[in-house]
Amino acid sequence: MPEHPGLPSVSGRKVILIPLLIEELLQTKGDANNVKRYVDVGPVSRLGPMIEKMRVHWEGTDFTANFVGEVDAEWSVSGQTWSPNFQLLGNQTSDGQTIGAYYTTDTNFGLNLRFTVECRNATGTAVEAGIVTAWLEVVLKS
Repeated sequence: MPEHPGLPSVSGRKVILIPLLIEELLQTKGDANNVKRYVDVGPVSRLGPMIEKMRVHWEGTDFTANFVGEVDAEWSVSGQTWSPNFQLLGNQTSDGQTIGAYYTTDTNFGLNLRFTVECRNATGTAVEAGIVTAWLEVVLKS
């Protein structure tokens, strides 16, 4: 496996931390349909086959009553046709911090990856909102 100079190493493994959002206001459209924000993760989007596992570090503040946030990903061989989304961190409904469980289903670590931070209403028709900071932690195979 190629070396990645400058990446922190934990027990011989390479760990990459990528900011997805930093204190960003997310707003729903007032319904249960997801509002998707695609996030640029730079070169990590092409590391799928080298990924062992990944998880999301999340902090939410000022969530309104029916706000729901989550982080999803999709994979593709060509970058043209994308898989159904798979959830990395789901149903964040209140202020606070969460570190998600590691996602390890390597059949979803395709040649191309893209990530979304999504929000929707749990119930009701009012526009809901929350401020989100989210980081993606990627552990590469040793």
